[in-house]
Amino acid sequence: MHGQCKSTLQCPQCDRISVTFDPFLTYTVSIPNYEVNKRQLYYKTLDSMENPVKVDLMVTLGTSCLKLKEVLVEEFQYE
Repeated sequence: MHGQCKSTLQCPQCDRISVTFDPFLTYTVSIPNYEVNKRQLYYKTLDSMENPVKVDLMVTLGTSCLKLKEVLVEEFQYE
């Protein structure tokens, strides 16, 4: 891949604007990894005397704790 990268710079003293185009032959971009992984969690309610329940979840890399909580609420039908 090749192209030009546009840079715009403005002087804070005189407000002059400089626009520069720099050519490139390769440009590195990150590609998100949406690979699904199996995760095992142990779920226990605070008011329960029962043993923790093992839960197998399929999640993508970078899944937030909030999303895991939403999945657990759905799984166990809690509010």
